[in-house]
Amino acid sequence: MKKILFLLLILANHAQADTIVKYGSNVQSESERLGSTKAIFLAYQEKVVGPIITQYEFGGWFDNTGIEGRKSSALLGISWGVHANAGYVFGQALVGPAAISDTDINLGGHFQFNNDIAFGLRDPDTGGTVGFAYKHISSAGIFKPNKGRDFLMFRVSIPW
Repeated sequence: MKKILFLLLILANHAQADTIVKYGSNVQSESERLGSTKAIFLAYQEKVVGPIITQYEFGGWFDNTGIEGRKSSALLGISWGVHANAGYVFGQALVGPAAISDTDINLGGHFQFNNDIAFGLRDPDTGGTVGFAYKHISSAGIFKPNKGRDFLMFRVSIPW
């Protein structure tokens, strides 16, 4: 147990962290037009070891489609994934559980899965990034309905 705590302390001491802001809108589906739902998320992301990262995220979406049964909701989640840098570009993929505040005709149940894919440009000197992210939220069929939500977002990260 002491060895595990010592290893975690070393990893935490060498962790690199980023604050991330993502803003965007829904991906068009048959029942709505592109951009009818806006989303904003704030995340804290830290490098654990190698390419492995952890992300803590809070945010939500604002549904203004006027479709009966559709609601805005807040999301709180944690994700794990991989992050890769190659000079002036970066890419990452994350997956993890999330809780949403309000269910609707797209998302049944308060427990959801949160998937992110991001890519873009990176400043090799500071580590800051600018890019795009794709986010998918659904319950993987655990709850019905399970149409899910998909967002395309502009993403900015600030290292510290």
